[in-house]
Amino acid sequence: MAIPSLDEEKAKNVLCQVEFYFSDSNLPRDKFLNKTLRKSDDGLVSLALICSFTRMRAHLGLGNLKPEEVPEETVLSVAEVLRGSSSLRVSEDGKRIGRSTELLKLEEVIEQVNARTIAASPMEHDIKLEDVESFFNNYGKVNSVRLPRHVADKKVFCGIALVEFSTEEDAEKVLKESLVFAGAQLELKPKKEFDSEREKMLKQHEDSQSLNEIGSQANGSYPKGLIVSFKLKSLSVAKSANQNLPHKSSDKEDAQKKEGENTAENANREDGANPSENVKNNEEPPPSVDTESGEKLNKNCTGEGGVTSEYNSNGGGQKATKTPSRRVERRPLKTP
Repeated sequence: MAIPSLDEEKAKNVLCQVEFYFSDSNLPRDKFLNKTLRKSDDGLVSLALICSFTRMRAHLGLGNLKPEEVPEETVLSVAEVLRGSSSLRVSEDGKRIGRSTELLKLEEVIEQVNARTIAASPMEHDIKLEDVESFFNNYGKVNSVRLPRHVADKKVFCGIALVEFSTEEDAEKVLKESLVFAGAQLELKPKKEFDSEREKMLKQHEDSQSLNEIGSQANGSYPKGLIVSFKLKSLSVAKSANQNLPHKSSDKEDAQKKEGENTAENANREDGANPSENVKNNEEPPPSVDTESGEKLNKNCTGEGGVTSEYNSNGGGQKATKTPSRRVERRPLKTP
């Protein structure tokens, strides 16, 4: 069966992309691909799976096809291109792919990669990997370019590009250069310095998040995303409901009230009056009347015809009772 060949531009992009997938720069950090390789007995994985990766689908124009939906002729065409790579190994049937050399220990690989990687900034927010790679290829062979995300927002580029060169010597040489990219003077530093600064920024972000959560709880606010339900009431209804509520006196008011009662009771006792004999409902006691001689007699004294007028404190009226008439003896007032 004749295998269709890829055009030159597409073949170049496919080769670079697959070599990057299995390189020391990517494989130690690619959890999915690393796990898939470890499960394989021969160290190879499905080439159709590799063709279904996002960037490979873009290079091959496959849309959103799943691994089992990738056409067999496309897989075989890619296999023919990959056979020319010194770092890749292709199965005889052209359907499986892997590394040509065994991967070293993870810690050793990461240490070697970091030693030949530099951090370059500032970069525009919409910068492309290809543009950064093309620029630094003028100063040494570039293995990979990474655009890390911001620590506070994983959807936003942090403005710093990580450029890995093929050798540590190339990376050290570029660090000594004074480079201008897209009209901006670049700040170049080793990858280790970038990692140290990023770790501090991440710690500060986590601390600020914790303080915000504590502040939200103290202010009685709700966390983001919480669904709450509430019921609206008109102002007139709320005001009417508040007026109908029983008045609750404070402890201070109760103490003042009790103190006032005790004071009144003590005053009555000092005057020789019995508090239980006080007139109810704040009614005044029967008024006194003056006699012709200037003596004062209460209203319950005898009137004409021997009828005693007795004041009724309950009804405010009078009740007439027959009493024997008695003579009122007049005595002169004593002067002091």
